[in-house]
Amino acid sequence: MEKFYTQIKKFDQLAEQKNYYAALAAGQDAFEILLYSDDEPVVVEPPLIGAIDRLQRFIGQLVQLPEIEENEYIQEVLAEMKAELSAYIADDSEAEDLGMAIVELARLTHYLKGAADYLKMENLPLGQSTEPKLIIAVQEDGSMQLYGRMAEDGLSPEEAQAMMQRFQQLLSPDAQESDLSQLLNLAAQLMVKGALEEAKQAYWQIQEQYPSYQAQCQTGLGACAYYQENFEQAIEHYLLALKAGESEDRCAYNVSESCQALIFATTDRNEKMKWVYFFKEHFPEIDQQFELD
Repeated sequence: MEKFYTQIKKFDQLAEQKNYYAALAAGQDAFEILLYSDDEPVVVEPPLIGAIDRLQRFIGQLVQLPEIEENEYIQEVLAEMKAELSAYIADDSEAEDLGMAIVELARLTHYLKGAADYLKMENLPLGQSTEPKLIIAVQEDGSMQLYGRMAEDGLSPEEAQAMMQRFQQLLSPDAQESDLSQLLNLAAQLMVKGALEEAKQAYWQIQEQYPSYQAQCQTGLGACAYYQENFEQAIEHYLLALKAGESEDRCAYNVSESCQALIFATTDRNEKMKWVYFFKEHFPEIDQQFELD
């Protein structure tokens, strides 16, 4: 356990400095030592419980940053970890459930490190902007969804072509489902950087090969249509995503953005109210306020 505690000391120092990326990397390394090292048996003891508690608290802080979306999957992992720690401390219970919670927290840490790696590659360090250009949502299967504003400079035709070539290689008949996160990331990169037609083509191809990911693809297609200012088509895609399993909150947010754009696009009061009523019809439980003027 000595290697683990040495790594935890490094993690503690970086977390205290709010060096989010380096602390996340150190936390991931600590989990790898704990779970995969055969040098020493894992001893469930107060210092270990304290270290795991600090790790889960750090992840809880990390997902509050504007670059990371805190979704249902993240909430479930953190809630389970907190519950198991509390139960263990309260009655010194068996560590079986605690062990599974630690494994799930380690998986989440690994996924978040992948998201942070992507942000670093895009020169978007964690915790540096209140209005980040990109927001990343990690999913339970390890894939990522990206949201953000299109880059002002965009992609050159040559860059877009190179990205599409990479996409087609990953989408070959021999492709494995493990390539899916890379495919979704490439499609999102094309969209965010303004290569919208290429992004739409990519999302349609992913949906065709992986029908179970229709929700993610329809959400991406909706975003492409929104960026092209085809707001009614964007709404159609978002509602298809909802039917395919997209979360209601995320879908409602996306639809509300398009409805608001349609309201701003007309001076006809009846037309404005049409989109207000449209939203309320599809999301009656959500109290959404629209600007009419």
